[in-house]
Order: sequence, then C-alpha cells, then structure tokens
Amino acid sequence: MKNFNTLAAAALTAGLLTVSPAFAGGSGGGGGGGAAASNSNRSVSQPAYNPVVDYQAGLQFLQAGEFKKADRSLGKVVKATRRNANANYYMGLAKAGQNNHKSSVRYFKAAARYNKTMYEAHGSLGAAYAHTGKTEKAQDVLAKLDGFAAECGTCAQSARIKAAQDQINTVLKGGVTQTSFLSPYDADVLETQYFASVSLINKGEYQAAFDDLALTAAAAGPHPDITTYMGYSQRKLGNYDLAKTYYAMALDVDPNHKGANEYLGELYVETGDMDKAKVQLAKLEKICSFGCIEENELRSWIVKALP
Repeated sequence: MKNFNTLAAAALTAGLLTVSPAFAGGSGGGGGGGAAASNSNRSVSQPAYNPVVDYQAGLQFLQAGEFKKADRSLGKVVKATRRNANANYYMGLAKAGQNNHKSSVRYFKAAARYNKTMYEAHGSLGAAYAHTGKTEKAQDVLAKLDGFAAECGTCAQSARIKAAQDQINTVLKGGVTQTSFLSPYDADVLETQYFASVSLINKGEYQAAFDDLALTAAAAGPHPDITTYMGYSQRKLGNYDLAKTYYAMALDVDPNHKGANEYLGELYVETGDMDKAKVQLAKLEKICSFGCIEENELRSWIVKALP
C-alpha cells in the first residue's frame, strides 16, 4: 500500500486533521426561521458522543498508514451516523488499507448510496469488486460512471469521474491504484469556510452554500451544525427528500439539536404533513424547557399553515 500512503500524506496535509474550535464542542447551529448566521452560535446540548473527534483521528491514522486504528475510530463514527457518506468512504479506505476488499465493499456502497455524486466512492467500489474477482459487478459500476461522464461532458466534475473510471480499469487490468481523499481544506480555514457558507444561505445562494458545506464536511467530519445547514440548503432548493436525509444525519449525532428539529418541522409544514410537524414541535417543547427561538418559530409556522 505504498501508493496509498504516499497519496494520503500528500492529500492530508499537516494541520488538516486538527479539529477547528467551531466543530469540536457541542452543537446547536441553525434555527430562527432561516436567520442562519445570527443564530449559528447558539448552544443547545452536548451530544452524548461527538463523532468529529473520532473522524479526525481516523483521518490521522489513515494518513499514517495505521489502518487498523483508522478502522476502530471510523467504525465508531459510522455506527453513530450511518448515513454519512464521508465516514463510510473513509471506513472503506481503512478496510482496503488492510487488504480487506470484501469488507470495504459495504462501506463504499453506502458512501455511493448516500452521496450519488461522490465519484471517488464509485471508483473505489468498482476497484474493490475487481480486487475480489467480481468482474461483472466492477463493470456495472464502470458503466454507471460512463453514464455520469456522458451526462457531465466537460463539466467541472469530469476529472473526478475520469479518475474513478481509471481506478477501476487499472485494477481490472491487474495494476495498482492510488486512492484519493476528498478533503482539500486545511483546518485553519474550516471555521471561516463554514460561516462563509452560512452567509451564502442568508443571501439565498443555496446551491453554492451546499457545495461549500459539503467540502467543509469532508474535512471537518459529521458535525450536526454542518449537516443541518446542508439539509436547509437542499430544502430551499426544493429537494425535500435529500433535506430530510441531512437533517437525519444531524439528529443521529444529536437528537436534541434545536436547529435540525425546527427545520425538519418546517419541512413537514411545507410538504403538508402537519401531524409530523406537530411531533417536531412537541420535541422542541421538551428540549426547550423554558422556551427557545426554534420552538417559537416552528409554532408560528404551524399556526400560519392551519386553516
């Protein structure tokens, strides 16, 4: 796995793996009916388990080529937030680093399922199939990537798609591949990038905000504030099912996250599911013993929507 280690060391630069203060502690960003930036520092509760710490440790172990240790750290993260594509992808790399390609398939499949445009996960999945002699399945993944390539043409993601195709073809031909990481950001810019993304939300630039938040999440880990705003961005783009997935990721980590509970309730109001919206309000009433902005906002949404 020398190629893996060389690329990992180059991609995960010094400092990338330091947890930024914005993402190291408790969560609670979001809420307030879309006034994202003004409310992003409100504290809610300290989750019983903070997966960001183990996520960052897992990346450090991957960089060092300590794949068993990476496996242990990232395994905890995946258990806590099974729908997180990045965590599943890196867990797959930890398995692949131990030459356990059969086990890596499960995680690469999950990563590709929860983020269909994570082309690196598709490439790694196809390569894992090729490593285990499942040539037909590897070809199926390659065909899917061919479809992505045809749809993309010369779009900004064309290089990533080609790299994934090349990864599978190389293993099918008996060669050795390099495995790429998704995180181009240094930890020093993570907090700045996060708040810049929230500012984009407040400007109504939801797709740009989501794209930036996705990059931040790849480096920072599954912090519920980040995934809450990813869900909010998708909701504002009208992608309700995808928004619910990101809200669920936030609530997997911190069930008492005020912003995620409020925004999920607002989504239910927007989609006409008032019974579920009222369930979310009841949750906020329990979380906010003495009242809070998120509870008041969701109650206002429900009252306005009632006949």
